[in-house]
Amino acid sequence: MPLLLLRMPNGSTREIPIGRGLVIGRSASCGVRLDDDRVSRRHASVFREGDEYFLKDLRSLNGTRLNGQPVTFAHLSFGDEIGIGRARVFFADRAPSELVGTTLAGYRIGEQIGSGGMGIVYRARQMSLDRTVALKVLHPRHVADRQFIERFLREARAAGALDHPNLVHVHDAGQADSVWFYVMEYVDGPTAADVLERRGPFTAPDVVQVATHVGGALGYIHGEGIVHRDVKPENIMLASDGTAKLADLGLARPVAAPATDVEQGEDGRPRVWGTPAYMAPEVALGQEADPRSDLYSLGATLFHMLTGRVPFAGETSAEILTQHVTAPLPDLQTVAPTAPPAFAPIIERLMAKRREHRYQSAEALLADLSLVSRALASASRGV
Repeated sequence: MPLLLLRMPNGSTREIPIGRGLVIGRSASCGVRLDDDRVSRRHASVFREGDEYFLKDLRSLNGTRLNGQPVTFAHLSFGDEIGIGRARVFFADRAPSELVGTTLAGYRIGEQIGSGGMGIVYRARQMSLDRTVALKVLHPRHVADRQFIERFLREARAAGALDHPNLVHVHDAGQADSVWFYVMEYVDGPTAADVLERRGPFTAPDVVQVATHVGGALGYIHGEGIVHRDVKPENIMLASDGTAKLADLGLARPVAAPATDVEQGEDGRPRVWGTPAYMAPEVALGQEADPRSDLYSLGATLFHMLTGRVPFAGETSAEILTQHVTAPLPDLQTVAPTAPPAFAPIIERLMAKRREHRYQSAEALLADLSLVSRALASASRGV
């Protein structure tokens, strides 16, 4: 039965059956109640007509979004993301809990441990090796996209050949029982995005450590001729021993790949690969990504970790991408007065609008991070 999946702040997902329809809003009488000052009392409705489902904005004050775009009325497809206020709501053909306790291609699926626009992640047990893994199941909207599936499998398998202590290793990828999935190393800790949501900005020493670990991972994959293309807090896993690991090479591709990062989707409209809040200007403009594009995204990620906010925000993806291309970078010391001044020139260089003005390699970044690390250590000892 179709249902809505409401992503909760703690990373869990609330499952809400739609039935013939329901209203989303701030009022206690709504089928989905959101305690959010950006949400109107009766904000939007999801309803069924025949075998199809639709989304309708109920003249809300701040509008309703479907897959990042403002809408007043739209047809829903499985996997669509509905944006209402700060909430993330997904339209699904079945509850994630339906997979819990089942076995998929030799993996016994346990509890859900994360979710996002591309899929849902479960803790699972690989029966053949008796080991814990993370299994990511794709949303149905991607299952219908053969171009996406083909590149996903090709690149996931290529990622399985990579080996670095700061990369989340990909073990397997495939399809079983009409479900597309890939299997990753299980990391016993939260993502950087989880920490930002629950505790706010990171301490300066922690930012240096994460930047050093992720920078090392980027240096490795760049040396292997691969660009990640989606560096962001959600893709940085923090293990219990303090190790940061870069995850999700599902968008990675060889540096010399001929296709651009803005491709034509099946609807004929441009499709941008990556996450707007952390996307390099050249990628936003439809140019080819290279290692320096990953370094820009790392800079945007470090800015978020230091300040608790993304460098550029907006109501739509287009608005955010335009700012990456044209708007000056907010002053780090103004946004986060307690951040060590040594970070400012590093962030500014990472996020230079023109890629030739950025660090030209991860190794050059790591050299500057080493200087900041030593300076922070000296300051903590009172030297």
